[in-house]
Amino acid sequence: MAETGTAATSLESSLGVARSKLGWPMGVLESDRFFATLSELSGRPMPEKHAQERGRLVDSYVDAHKYVFGRRAVVYGEEDLVVGLTAFLAEIGVEPVLCASGGESGRLEAAVKAVAGAAAERIVVREGMDFATMARWRAALLPIS
Repeated sequence: MAETGTAATSLESSLGVARSKLGWPMGVLESDRFFATLSELSGRPMPEKHAQERGRLVDSYVDAHKYVFGRRAVVYGEEDLVVGLTAFLAEIGVEPVLCASGGESGRLEAAVKAVAGAAAERIVVREGMDFATMARWRAALLPIS
């Protein structure tokens, strides 16, 4: 999520290498974006072995849908990881209810909402959160009966 001081900005400024901002390639949607970007930059199609893996992933989504769809989850970690996991969970039908990080970039909420799809309005996003505070929020959002 960093805008400056990254390897990508260094390569762009020193060597003219095009910078592409992508999410973590978890799940079908972000992996498709990743391989499309690689194909565009290299001028080559996605290798067949990756296309076959994509097919297996879609098949596993279909098989697991009945077990995970509609479940709710709390996501916590480094900001980039939280955004990637939120995108993946929303893609497979799990509803993230709390997305939190100890980081304080000021960009987490916008990034989470951008990848969360239909669940975006219902997600609580918090920065600068520790485990104890997160546990209290989780208890309020997901009471265990």
